[in-house]
Amino acid sequence: MTIAEEYIGKVAELYNVPGSALDKMYNNTAEIDRAFTGYCWEDISWALARYYDRKNDKTRPRIAQILAILEASDRKRENLAVQYENDTPAYTRPKTSINIILSTFEHLIDILVECNVLPDSQGNFVGKCALLDENNNVMLNPQQTLRWWVEKAVSTHPNAFARFPSMTWLEQLALCLQNNFITLRKRTFA
Repeated sequence: MTIAEEYIGKVAELYNVPGSALDKMYNNTAEIDRAFTGYCWEDISWALARYYDRKNDKTRPRIAQILAILEASDRKRENLAVQYENDTPAYTRPKTSINIILSTFEHLIDILVECNVLPDSQGNFVGKCALLDENNNVMLNPQQTLRWWVEKAVSTHPNAFARFPSMTWLEQLALCLQNNFITLRKRTFA
């Protein structure tokens, strides 16, 4: 059992945590493990008990509060930097929190990985396709070309992007694809 799972179980045991909050916690086990990297479970359990006894026995603690208790105590974090580096992927896949473009965004990322615009989860470019420009020629600099296409679409259709002022260019590209402002074509090298 990972530290995150033990932490979530202990919090659920001590506090009345609704099911939806438990689901959220279980979906974030990687972040919880990352936050507690270097601390053993006994120290984390001690900090939870200390928070429960001395701070609040009604409202569950945030991870930052437990970390603050650990850092203020004599319990020291072990240096596990080398092990942590080996456990993390070389590249984190881009994500979006905009629900209306979520499926288009995921499909777009798959296409960009397949066409060697973005690396795969190991950080390698292993795609067997290339994106084509408007003349059906292989794009020589696809990221720059896609950025130009997005800039043109934003200037042409500003109302479509007004609801989301802080979109990344990948999110803007997904919105362009979803609204048919841009069409992506690819060629397979098989």
